[in-house]
Amino acid sequence: MKTDIHAEDSRLAQIRVGFLPLTDCAPIAVACKLGLDRMYGLALQPLRQPSWTALRDRLLAGQLDAAHALYGLACGVQLGLGGPQCDMALLMTLNRNGQGISLSPSLAAQWRDGAGLAEIARRLGRPLRLAHTFPTGTHAMARRADAASTGVRQVGATPHQEFC
Repeated sequence: MKTDIHAEDSRLAQIRVGFLPLTDCAPIAVACKLGLDRMYGLALQPLRQPSWTALRDRLLAGQLDAAHALYGLACGVQLGLGGPQCDMALLMTLNRNGQGISLSPSLAAQWRDGAGLAEIARRLGRPLRLAHTFPTGTHAMARRADAASTGVRQVGATPHQEFC
């Protein structure tokens, strides 16, 4: 009888799982490390991806069976936003993320004093440049929502956005 939970077993369903090395890939890492996948007849093969775009493209091409992904990535693929359209299924959602804007110390001081982003951009005499990771990621969605709710006009394109 095998006692090594990490030993190869041809009876296990092999699942290629794409991930980016971020803290929210922890469930995949822990499942593999503890052999939890094997308890359920699976052999997860975690495959590190260089970017969200590469993860999406490899998932669509069938090079990955599943993925740890941005919440908005699956929605964007389903709708054909930011890349090819393909039907997607979200089998498990761990969270829908929480977002924030990181400002330089001088801009943060203005924000704490009550200036909004539009006012800060006006004082600078140029648009603010705010970055995010992927066009349908929650970071991008949050930036667009922030812009819409504060009257800040979006003038740039991904991967960075300019607001004034």
